[in-house]
Amino acid sequence: MQGQEVKVDSVTKKKYITVDVVKTYERIVAKGSYNPELLEYLGNHYYNVHNIVKSKIYFDLLFTKCQRSKISAKAVAIYKTL
Repeated sequence: MQGQEVKVDSVTKKKYITVDVVKTYERIVAKGSYNPELLEYLGNHYYNVHNIVKSKIYFDLLFTKCQRSKISAKAVAIYKTL
């Protein structure tokens, strides 16, 4: 249940679960299972929160493990700035 948190709505008293997508995606990549969209999402996320080190890790994986035709122009532009 890592990456998930159970919360209770204070008005309706109903339970709901929030999922930390970034942690979930990182676990998927750590297991060796990934696709271009997932790696690009993680690279963009960390770039947007100004964690350049982690952003570079995921963009490096993206550009070494995936076909160039599957990588977006936006990801190429960001990678050039790292």
